[in-house]
Amino acid sequence: MEPELTGVTHLLVSDPRVPQLYRDYLVACHGILRATIPLLQTARREALARDESASRTLASYLETHIQEEAGEDEWLLQDLEVLGVDRSTVFEHVPSPQVARLVGAQYYWVLHVDPIAILGYLAALERDPPSLEFIDDLVLRTGHDRAAFRTLIAHAARDPDHAEELDDLLDRIELNEEQWLLLTLSAINSVHMLAMVLKEIVQPAVVAPGGIEPAHVGLETASGALGISGASTITTFASGGGPAAGDGGPATER
Repeated sequence: MEPELTGVTHLLVSDPRVPQLYRDYLVACHGILRATIPLLQTARREALARDESASRTLASYLETHIQEEAGEDEWLLQDLEVLGVDRSTVFEHVPSPQVARLVGAQYYWVLHVDPIAILGYLAALERDPPSLEFIDDLVLRTGHDRAAFRTLIAHAARDPDHAEELDDLLDRIELNEEQWLLLTLSAINSVHMLAMVLKEIVQPAVVAPGGIEPAHVGLETASGALGISGASTITTFASGGGPAAGDGGPATER
């Protein structure tokens, strides 16, 4: 899945329309991030309702992580205001089905299968943050005020620590084979859906039969959320998936 997301990220940042596409990207990010805290809270509540070691470990991790992630949707609104986009316009924007599929899949797995799925989602968003060099290049390409990149800069600074914390959790949490499979599926699906969200931003709108334009025209797209800042691959899971024989951990290398 990494080539898919890396490829579409390159298309976005090299597109001559990148000044406008960056605004669309932030609107898409907001569609995802405003749903993230409620999603994490739901996963923690479901984990607390289960009497097993892995669920207790997950609930403890999420309690701290929710506090660390709080307020990021507000940062995005402030970034957009620097670009002249009023927050009321952002809230009126209807996120695309791709955003709903990205977040909605997590609700399904968390509520109807196992809340451990949320770790795959977090891995997809946080394991490969943007570098400051990448952000500097994006500032030059867009010509926008650097103040409009607060959220990306914050992720460049914080996500390496978050990734390390997540790796530590995955090393010590006791999951069975089915839970590792679910976590892997969640991560792969999240990376794919992030790529699909970015594709919506880059590709021009296609007018449907009858002249009806898709909902992502205008302040288009629905999320790319950390499509750039979290272009994570999850090859760590996909290549191993499931506990390694004898140690109860993932059969992967980090």
